[in-house]
Amino acid sequence: MKVIAREIVGWIPYAGTYGMGGPGFVGFDLKDEWLIFAIWGAADWMRLDGRLLADHAGSKHGREPGWISEPEEVWRKLFAGRRFVSFNVERTSLAARLDDGRTLSISGDPADRPRLEGNRKPREIGPNDDLRRVVFLAPTPEIWV
Repeated sequence: MKVIAREIVGWIPYAGTYGMGGPGFVGFDLKDEWLIFAIWGAADWMRLDGRLLADHAGSKHGREPGWISEPEEVWRKLFAGRRFVSFNVERTSLAARLDDGRTLSISGDPADRPRLEGNRKPREIGPNDDLRRVVFLAPTPEIWV
């Protein structure tokens, strides 16, 4: 997957669709392709410099609000004009460095991820799951599931 040094035009925390809504994949617009993180509610798994991209129940649990709690004109520009200088996806973790030194990550440790709000279970990557299979390039952020 060729993402190193490509300019990020923007990003969205609501890529993907199932007709009446969306699974909340994270998508990075790379001009002619989208880098997709096809995890349901992906922004609630991903951190930029330690701060979650989204944390819909964070205030309820005393956590810092996610980036998308900022005004839209702020969060939309978080990645605009940046480039990945490193990008490493493992089975249970992600570490990507941007050209301004910031780090995008998914921790390999479920204890370092917010628990699922409905059942309070850890956000775990199952033994048969692999992040390397759900991070891909696509021509559009409209991924039907």
